[in-house]
Amino acid sequence: MGAGATSRFIRPLLELLFSDLGPERIAEIHFWIRVIAHPTEYAILAGCLVHGFVRTRPELSPGGLVLRSLIGVLVVAGADELRQAASDARTGSIQDVGLDLAGGLLGAAGSTWLVRRTGNGMESGEEAT
Repeated sequence: MGAGATSRFIRPLLELLFSDLGPERIAEIHFWIRVIAHPTEYAILAGCLVHGFVRTRPELSPGGLVLRSLIGVLVVAGADELRQAASDARTGSIQDVGLDLAGGLLGAAGSTWLVRRTGNGMESGEEAT
């Protein structure tokens, strides 16, 4: 979703919540919401991938979980940027893939840490390490 599409609902919400801010400040906040959204979305995707790998491949090491999740994030982020590059209304960017991967790394590492710490998703009788 491009800036024009998100501004239809984010800008009015920001203006409602922060009526004392000028249009330039609202535009800046809108920009930062969009920047933060990218890594957040891919952090959630990576966390879901870690969860799936823990359930289907419990023998994977923490590094294996993170690596496989990052490969999944790279495939989705790359496909999204290729789709955007083919669109007249959008532009694809390798920098966006890097931002998406950074979010994915945080999500995968955090989810792997949580799984190993809590033992969630491990077979009964196994110890969390």
